[in-house]
Amino acid sequence: MLVGLAGTALVVLAGAQSSPTPEMRSSPSPAADAAKEKLKTYRAATVRGGVARFKLRVLNDFTIRRGAVRVGDARQRVSVAALRSGARCHRLAVPLSRRLREARRKLASGSAVPVLAIRTTGRLIPARGALLGAVHGSGGDWSPEAMLRFETAIGRRLDIDHHYHAWGSDYWPSRTEGDDVAKGRVPMLSLGGAPEFPGLDAVISGSQDRFLRGAARRVKRFGSQLFLRPLWEMNGDWSPWDGTHNDGPGNYVAAWRRMHDIFVRAGATNAVWVWSPNCSDNPDVSWNHWTHYYPGDAYVDWVACDGYNRGALNHWSQWESFESIFGGSPSVYADYPNKPFMVAETGSCELGGSKARWIRDAAMAIESRLPRVKAVVWFNIEKDCDWRVNSSRSSLAAFRSLATDPHFNP
Repeated sequence: MLVGLAGTALVVLAGAQSSPTPEMRSSPSPAADAAKEKLKTYRAATVRGGVARFKLRVLNDFTIRRGAVRVGDARQRVSVAALRSGARCHRLAVPLSRRLREARRKLASGSAVPVLAIRTTGRLIPARGALLGAVHGSGGDWSPEAMLRFETAIGRRLDIDHHYHAWGSDYWPSRTEGDDVAKGRVPMLSLGGAPEFPGLDAVISGSQDRFLRGAARRVKRFGSQLFLRPLWEMNGDWSPWDGTHNDGPGNYVAAWRRMHDIFVRAGATNAVWVWSPNCSDNPDVSWNHWTHYYPGDAYVDWVACDGYNRGALNHWSQWESFESIFGGSPSVYADYPNKPFMVAETGSCELGGSKARWIRDAAMAIESRLPRVKAVVWFNIEKDCDWRVNSSRSSLAAFRSLATDPHFNP
């Protein structure tokens, strides 16, 4: 979905893989990558009456695999259910077992502080099911209060909150992203903007390095993992970074790799890179196929695409199911089986069919036939048509059913 960006941020939510070239760096196998776990440790803030209380810093509950409290060599498992509850409120109280209480008595005071160790998956990939994200407003409409109203309407807290930021802006991550993390959401930042974007040649030449290094330092200081989705829908013909306006896909690949390498050198490894073409090529010609824009496995954490059911909105559009837009072969989903897949932008019009049924069918397709869909982000904006989940009572009811389905609550 093309979204115009002003000089300030616009806050909205919106085939065969190409052969690796020599300059691509090697990456681990998908099985090895999925098996990786990260260890986070927290010292108890207080211990009173045999209960250790921990303050959890930036822990997303859907990434949790397992956890335990340790005192010296003594260890006590903590249930995933308790960890999930603790992560949402950033506080966790653990009644210590007799063994851990005895270990505390035997150790010196400095080494007797209980430590909570939590194993999480890397790169925000849920162990099962799919994350759910959406947008509830654009531009100045975003606020914590409006987000809460939207989440109340759909019956749950979102996993992902998607924001667009203009190229050259220097205020992000901001309080908005900080509020997301405090509430247990993961921010997703789409970086681009027209007319702010200076062109791919400018990125490749190094003239944008200062801006990119500053952005990388801010993301590193932010500390929390976030999705970074720069220069999306590059296989369309409506953005200043697409192949139509930049002599084909080669410059896009070179610019993406330069951006990625700057972030890595700056230590901003908490940025999770989302490569997001349009689900169909426009123009639909061989040189513009999405596979030609792929930067390589070492430069991409998640693969995504953007697709909408426009129904009878335009003279050239027709009713399309979610599965026909995102699934099938060829498709972006089918072409990158080694990567977790995100539906980065989607929505349905009401014109031409039942939007409520479209949403219900989408949920069924994801659960039964599209197992690698690990995140779905709804474009909840009234634009060329009313993409919002509450465009009708029936569509809101269908979306509430999807939102509260266990598959979308990993």
